[in-house]
Amino acid sequence: MGKMNTIHSFFKRMGDDEETLNENNKRQKASTKNDIFEATQSNPNQVDLKQLERDPTKRKEMWDYPIKLREEVRQTYMTLGPSQIRLKEYQAKGSKKHPLRIFSNNTLNLLFYFLYIFNDKPSVCHDYDVVKGFNNWNKVNNGKNCAFLKHIGCSQHRNAVAFAENLMNQEAHIENIIMKQNDAHILKNRLRLKASIDNVHWLTFQAYALRGNDESPNSKNRGNFLQLLKLLASYNDEVANVILEKAPYNSKCTSGEIQKEILSIIANKA
Repeated sequence: MGKMNTIHSFFKRMGDDEETLNENNKRQKASTKNDIFEATQSNPNQVDLKQLERDPTKRKEMWDYPIKLREEVRQTYMTLGPSQIRLKEYQAKGSKKHPLRIFSNNTLNLLFYFLYIFNDKPSVCHDYDVVKGFNNWNKVNNGKNCAFLKHIGCSQHRNAVAFAENLMNQEAHIENIIMKQNDAHILKNRLRLKASIDNVHWLTFQAYALRGNDESPNSKNRGNFLQLLKLLASYNDEVANVILEKAPYNSKCTSGEIQKEILSIIANKA
């Protein structure tokens, strides 16, 4: 009887070095998976706006997103617009006529786009119009009992539409308004300060006194500095609108301290 073949005759026994190499590869793969998992867990507040789900039955609820990211998510959904499938039985022009209505690809129920985007907490109306959707078509075009007309007339729908208009109107956002006002204030302050600097510079060069004995608004001679400012204002409406009585009480740039500070800077530069 011949000698029986063993498994080692078909497969070469792995050396110690190869076993060590395979173990190291397995550990590296496991470590990579753990790193990816930890990175995902360490950034729970990050949302990939390019991967937002369009189908209403699959997407996350708005209140599931971190509060700080909801406005970005809303703006992205508003930019993408509703996901409206085209059915043979449903006229394509209907989507243009009703751009805020969306159909679920899974259930073919009708849902309302803005209600999803601007709902921060669950409610009965939200569950009906956003999660489950509408499919009772017998109530459509039924006069005052039309389900769509009732929905459009409800405060929740009107509020959602108003929120959408306000969100997309970026120019009306408070931060942009404040920024514009700040820019305007900066320009006015610069012009006001420039007028005072030019005044001090010219009067000092001519060796004239800056202050007057009576600088009150009713005085006939308020001193060289203020009188010269009035003269500048009489030739330039832009200057006239930002100096003296037209300037804020705490930002007139005409006090004795301001004049001394300007004079000190001019002297140090000379």
